Amino acid sequence: MITGIAGDIGRSIAEILKNAFKDIEIIGTDIDKNFPYKLYCNNFVEGMPFSNPDYLKFLEEYVSKSQLLCIIPTSELEIRFFNEKRISHILDVPLIMASNNIMDIGFDKLKTIHFLSENNLPYPETILAKDFNYNLQLPCIAKSRTGAGSKEIFIVNTENFQSIIEKYPEWIFQELLLPENEEYTCGIFKSKKGIVKTITLKRTLKGGRTGYAEVVDNELINSLLFQVADSIKFNGSINIQLRLSGGEPKIFEINPRFSSTVKFRDMLGFKDLLWSIQDVIGEINEIDYNVNEIIGKKLYRADKEIIY
Repeated sequence: MITGIAGDIGRSIAEILKNAFKDIEIIGTDIDKNFPYKLYCNNFVEGMPFSNPDYLKFLEEYVSKSQLLCIIPTSELEIRFFNEKRISHILDVPLIMASNNIMDIGFDKLKTIHFLSENNLPYPETILAKDFNYNLQLPCIAKSRTGAGSKEIFIVNTENFQSIIEKYPEWIFQELLLPENEEYTCGIFKSKKGIVKTITLKRTLKGGRTGYAEVVDNELINSLLFQVADSIKFNGSINIQLRLSGGEPKIFEINPRFSSTVKFRDMLGFKDLLWSIQDVIGEINEIDYNVNEIIGKKLYRADKEIIY
C-alpha cells in the first residue's frame, strides 16, 4: 500500500515498484480521488486526512481484510504523525520509514542544527526568530521550524525582519549560504546492519523541488555524509540538503523520508526505496551499488500530460 499516491513522491514510488516487480499488486490511497490511479496502482481506496480521528481505524480495517506486505507513507505530515505516535506497524504490517531517532532530529530544523553542532558537523548559524538581536548577519533566511519543503521561505532584510519576527516568532532565522549555485541534495541509506550508501546531486530548484541535477563526486561532501551516518545509529533512507559556502559543505536540512528525487536515484542504481523495503521485511547483507559508475550523469524533470 502507498499512501498519498497522488503526490509526486507517491507516484514515483509506484513506478519504481511496478518496474522492479512484474506481478506486484499496489493499493493506492489518497484524499484526492480525481487521480488516474489505474496508471499507478491496481486498486485505489479514497483515504482520509491523518488528522481525522478515524484515520488509524480506517487503515486497520483495510489491513485486517487484506494481505499487505508493507505500507509506504509518502506524505511528510503523515510520516510525522506516525513518528510522533511511535507507530511502526498497522496491526502486523510494517511501515516503510526511517527510524524514529533520525526523524526526531530531521523533522525539527532547530534540533537538526543542535545535532550538527553537538557532533562537530558544519552548519549555518541558526536561531529562533524571536531571539534575533542582530547577532545574525542580514540578509538571512526565515523558515518554519517544522515546515516541509521550500514553499514558505523568506529572505529577511533590514526592512522586513521586525514584521517577520512578529508574525512568525517560533520560526527560525538561518544564515544565508552563498553562492546559490552550489546547492546539493544528498541521499544516505543505512541498513540495520550498518551498511551505508550515498549519492550526491548538484541541483537547480524548479518550483521548490529538483528540476535539474548532476551526479558529482566531492571528497568534502562524501566525507561529511559518512560522518553524519556514523554520528547516529539510525536505519532507513534520509536526504541531506547542503550548500558549499566558503569552500565548506554546510548542512541546512536533514529530511528523514524519501526524496522527490527517489525515482531519479532508482534509475541511477541508488535504490533506497527497494533497499528500505528489503531491510524492513528481511535483512540486507550486501548492496550492489557503485557511485563511481554514475558520476557525471545528468537528471532533468519534465512535465507529462495525462488523459484518462
